Amino acid sequence: MNRILMSLTAAGSVLLLGLSSADAQTKLRAANIHGATQPYTLALERWSENVAAATDGEITISVHPSGSIVSNQQDSYSQVKLGTVDATISIAVKDDVPELQLAAFPYAFRNYEDWRAFMDGPEMAAWMEEFREKTGIRILGVQYLGARHFTANKAVLSPDDLDGMKIRAVELPIFLETIRGLGALATPVALQEVLGGLKTGVIDGQENPIPTIYQLRFFDAQDHIMLTGHLLGGDFWMMNDARFQSLTPEQQETLQEEARKAILWGDEYLIQQETDLLAELEANGMTVIGEDDGLDVDAFVEKVRANVWPKLESEIGADALATIEPDTAQ
Repeated sequence: MNRILMSLTAAGSVLLLGLSSADAQTKLRAANIHGATQPYTLALERWSENVAAATDGEITISVHPSGSIVSNQQDSYSQVKLGTVDATISIAVKDDVPELQLAAFPYAFRNYEDWRAFMDGPEMAAWMEEFREKTGIRILGVQYLGARHFTANKAVLSPDDLDGMKIRAVELPIFLETIRGLGALATPVALQEVLGGLKTGVIDGQENPIPTIYQLRFFDAQDHIMLTGHLLGGDFWMMNDARFQSLTPEQQETLQEEARKAILWGDEYLIQQETDLLAELEANGMTVIGEDDGLDVDAFVEKVRANVWPKLESEIGADALATIEPDTAQ
């Protein structure tokens, strides 16, 4: 009888040890609106793989792209805040710390290097911490999304050519005001619905970085791309802070460090794509219009500075806008 009890006790201990081991594994979910082959999603996948390797499988991150769980930028933010999704990539920061919107601001930075230096600078770090305290969302970093350009079925050489056109806009103030300030009709449309909207005439054009334009096949509905570069920026990697704090200090460090590495990898990948995929857009029938082709970029800059900056200054605050060095502005 004692032997039977001992055997049962030993078996139970093994079972409990097995359960403890399974329970020790942390499973995280990261979701975004971007396609499976776009740089943001590829960077999340790289983060997932490297975190799993660095923690010997103690932390696994499942990545859910293409709006399969989150439907738009605001929904991404909301689900992370609620904890229904552990991590995402989103620019929806306006209502909490408006200053963070400088991560994607029209004609504010000349190039990627100036942008990255500001994203990694002390002002942005302070605003990120304020955001965490207010929202319970930790920002792990900012990933470069590239320079945004307009597409249409006609040549748009100056802001005057946008008058009356229905241009798809991200439903956030900076994007809406930029398009309105250039004279177009800002028309919010979910990213996954843009191609259909272009084909049916719900919208006349849109603006996005080159990789997004290529990956979502906007060349199937548009035949001109204008290299306005009107907004150079990126989106925030967000994580539910309570979930982050539930990890051990070592796991937290690994998660943060691997996020930093994945973000910089994503930056480099996208910068290369901005060149490579422009040629692919041409090969798919798009006419590329730059300054040598008559595109008046200075006119776009002047109109944005005159019409958009004053409105956005009241949105984010004059002090925040003043943190941008004059020689880094485009």
